[in-house]
Amino acid sequence: MGVPWGIVEYPAKYDRDEVIADWRPFAMSVFALNSRRTFNVMHGEDRVGFRAVRSADGRIELVTSVEQHPLARKRIDALECGDGTYDMFDQLFDGYEVFVPWSTIPATITTPARSWRAWPLRYLEGSMRGHLPEIEDPELQTLARQLLRASVVAAKFNMLVTVSY
Repeated sequence: MGVPWGIVEYPAKYDRDEVIADWRPFAMSVFALNSRRTFNVMHGEDRVGFRAVRSADGRIELVTSVEQHPLARKRIDALECGDGTYDMFDQLFDGYEVFVPWSTIPATITTPARSWRAWPLRYLEGSMRGHLPEIEDPELQTLARQLLRASVVAAKFNMLVTVSY
């Protein structure tokens, strides 16, 4: 069985309020660490943005935005997200579960439901670029190329790449 991974996205038929509810705990945990960080997830043709604002009393509040983004949809649809095995992913990196569009040191982002091991998308991109010349296994090369392409697209549109490791 393969390891599910890819840019965070939902089909258009999925309820938008549920998309926001799914990512609200993650966003609030991220904003508690740094309120200037932002990220987006795709919902059909729409890009749903998450950002923080400070209320008058200093509390951090989540603000979401929605904009149609056919270019992001087209770029994501052009990606291939193959089924790498756990062993293949182990050869490429150490089990990080989310790659984020901001600079960070390895971090744990904790929500009530789970903890995420996070690294920046730049790490994923650089790591895959570094591994590609050394990889002899064609299947592992394919997975590394797919991860590299996904990291570039995710960074361009300020999105997340998750690996269900």
